[in-house]
Amino acid sequence: MSKAVCVVRKKDGAVILRADDPAQYQQLEGNWYFDAALIDPTMVDITDRTYICPYKGTCQWIDLQTDHGYVADAAWIYKEPKKGYENIGGRYGFYADHRYYEVRDCD
Repeated sequence: MSKAVCVVRKKDGAVILRADDPAQYQQLEGNWYFDAALIDPTMVDITDRTYICPYKGTCQWIDLQTDHGYVADAAWIYKEPKKGYENIGGRYGFYADHRYYEVRDCD
């Protein structure tokens, strides 16, 4: 049996995204990377703001549009990561613990 992982809103436990298959997610350097198809696209605003990681390359910050407004810099995406990090390309990166959400095992 595979382990399901969820991104859960801290305020009320609402599930932002759920990954039932381990192929849909991975953990890297303490952060979580999820297949883009798992999140409601109306919640995602890929911004022009970037961060340059010397190892992984340039990512774009993602704001989440929620029923409580925007959550700035809630996630990120490496569209074209550097060599050796291709496995996170096109996946949404989430912190394990954020002021708005946490990543944890699903019930």
